[in-house]
Amino acid sequence: MSDYSFLPRISRAGLLTAAALFAATSAFSQSAPAAPAAPRVKAKTQAPAKPAATAADLARQESKELPEILITAQTDPYLAPYANTTTRSDIPLRQLPQSAQVITRKLMDNQLTQHPGDVVKNFSGVVGNDWREMNNTQYYIRGFQSAPYLDSFQLYYPGPASETLINTERVEVVKGPTGTMFGGAAGGPLGGLLNFVSKRPEKEAHYMVGMSAGTWGSYGNIWDVNQPLDDKGRILFRITGDVRDTRDVNAYIKGHLTSFFPTLAISLSDDTTLTLRGRYSDRSMTDYSGLPGAGTVSPGGFTFGRYDIFRAEGQPASSSKTRSLNAELKHSFNSDWNVILVANFIDMNFDQFSVFPTFFGAPFGSLYPVDSGTLLQNMHSFAFNARVNGKFETGALKHSLTTGMDFDQTTDNGVMLVNPFIGIIDMSNPAYPAWAGGGLPFADQHNDYQTIAGFVQDQVTFAEKFHLMGSLRYSQLKVHDVDNAAFIDSRLNEHRLTSRAGASVDVTSWMTAFAGWGQGFQAPVGVPIAGAKKVISGEQMEAGLKFELSKTLQGSLAWFRNERTNVPVSTGLLSVQSGVQRAYGIEADLIWKPLAGFTVLMNYAWQDARIVSDTTLPTGARLPRIPEHTGRVAVRYDHSEGMLRGFGIGMGVTMGTSRAGNSANTFSTPAYATVDAQLSYTRGPATVSVGIQNLFDTRYYQPQAFLGGSVAPNAPFNVFCQATVRF
Repeated sequence: MSDYSFLPRISRAGLLTAAALFAATSAFSQSAPAAPAAPRVKAKTQAPAKPAATAADLARQESKELPEILITAQTDPYLAPYANTTTRSDIPLRQLPQSAQVITRKLMDNQLTQHPGDVVKNFSGVVGNDWREMNNTQYYIRGFQSAPYLDSFQLYYPGPASETLINTERVEVVKGPTGTMFGGAAGGPLGGLLNFVSKRPEKEAHYMVGMSAGTWGSYGNIWDVNQPLDDKGRILFRITGDVRDTRDVNAYIKGHLTSFFPTLAISLSDDTTLTLRGRYSDRSMTDYSGLPGAGTVSPGGFTFGRYDIFRAEGQPASSSKTRSLNAELKHSFNSDWNVILVANFIDMNFDQFSVFPTFFGAPFGSLYPVDSGTLLQNMHSFAFNARVNGKFETGALKHSLTTGMDFDQTTDNGVMLVNPFIGIIDMSNPAYPAWAGGGLPFADQHNDYQTIAGFVQDQVTFAEKFHLMGSLRYSQLKVHDVDNAAFIDSRLNEHRLTSRAGASVDVTSWMTAFAGWGQGFQAPVGVPIAGAKKVISGEQMEAGLKFELSKTLQGSLAWFRNERTNVPVSTGLLSVQSGVQRAYGIEADLIWKPLAGFTVLMNYAWQDARIVSDTTLPTGARLPRIPEHTGRVAVRYDHSEGMLRGFGIGMGVTMGTSRAGNSANTFSTPAYATVDAQLSYTRGPATVSVGIQNLFDTRYYQPQAFLGGSVAPNAPFNVFCQATVRF
């Protein structure tokens, strides 16, 4: 039986009473919205025209010497009308014929979001991962896997986007195949693209330091230092960092993170900027392999306690290390045309040391033979993107053009050793065996991926409200996979043209209807395939409505149908590419500000994600980890006037229906609904925040990615506190 004495002795009734009193008090607090600040105009002295000026000279003079208008009114911190990094264009999200949403820094701060896997609950149709899944960077969008991107470059291993949000300015998602504008060394994700956008240096100096503490002994320190290095603001420097020790309700699971992100921006001229981003991350954590489905969510010979664990005495901590450098050069020819060159280098190492129920036998009652696993991997990636963005007119047609090329070269090497039968654990009265690494080579892979691609996209607007978009991408993909343990040496050379087309119509001043179709593909990497490898192809259709009203409301409603073919299906040690999978459904997202200081976020998704045909798995089986229904409602109120000025309160409810635990659907995890709450107080430069996860202590299991068929208990009631000072 589990011992709950470690849970904080805080009365749920007391918390609810305090929240109710606070909400009732806020009803009497009158807070009128502040009048918008008038634009501040700073006029430059116009130089006298030269007597023999040509028409071109006059045009250049006019474009450079008009009075400079500085808009001091701030954009809303919750609403984001653009996703420039993820769309690689200046096209407003409302006109994009594809579903896309943005979660801003302000929303993440107000929800006290600690892990990247948590932020995605604010998107419809996106399934995140658990922070304990150290070797899982997979997110799921519209039923299919999607690797995360960091500043538009794909992350293949656990990296900054799976560990900390301290350097994240916003998170952008574009749903469906993105194969025309994005890819990777082995192609682009077919479910959608989840992009973590980094903070940039700013011209005004500002600083933030903070510390945090949580239930079970977690604690940490964060900082964000932004400092111009010259008087003219042409050399800007910013560095963020996160150092913390993490603890779980299971006292054995603990970790440490050290990460910092320096960024230097240099204005080489009025029109040219060079930005250098460095990233360093070093994370270690006790590996957690989860629990079997049998005995937790389905009947078994032994019923597990929620916090039982498979481990060994002296088991080393797993670790991941990331070093990367990103260089971006942007030159603006004028207000309509610019060119952007970006180079990105990543070096990652990942060492995993696991203990799990044996592959080579079955348990007997509460007696579980266990194996050890050692996974040693390293990855080096160099990627380059060059693109030109331009706006021009041809008669009555207005064009927004993006064209460019991508290059990505990635080397991924790894060996997995399995040591069978290192001991037997009696889970009813566990005594853990000594760690024994090494063993039989289960995988010994040496993989090289390369993609060279060119792309072009054009959005055409006419009559001010009709928008047509088309894009093409030609890719040359080369994959060389070697697995010495499976005696495989395979090559894949693919030349493919993918396309996307769509249209949107501004039905009213605040509503736009859209429809789109797109293609994508990716190579099956890290999977030993029987026979010749083929690319996995994806295709999506969708249609819907988008809303944007007076900077107080932003939302979308969409129907989609997404399909992929040539999906690898495991037949034991090898896989065959015979699967066809399909997901279709409806999604809705809304951010609404009905009153000053009051914000409402809502999302809902219905997804029917299933196997359409397969040679091994049952046709009609649900895709693992994908709930049929998910939704979230979160509210936030910040007092700006009266006695409660500086206080903020928030609450959210997140729900999901049952999820298949594996591809064969032999077990599923139950439906769930959890409540989170936040309370903050700001006085001058200081802010103190308290966040509560799982307010009503709802207990359930969720699918775990480890070896494709385990479950993990959700976190019980827990409290997180953070104090920051900004100056």
